[in-house]
Amino acid sequence: MTAMQTSARRGWVRIEDRQLKRKTMYWLFWLFLVGSLLISVTHTALS
Repeated sequence: MTAMQTSARRGWVRIEDRQLKRKTMYWLFWLFLVGSLLISVTHTALS
């Protein structure tokens, strides 16, 4: 494997890592949103 291939592979890993981080943030945001919505709905339903 040449040095150029190694750096290219490292670049790909960095890009995938960034996409994974964005996807994780996106999912955490949605889980928080849906979770808070469910809590407020059940809270109003119980009271």
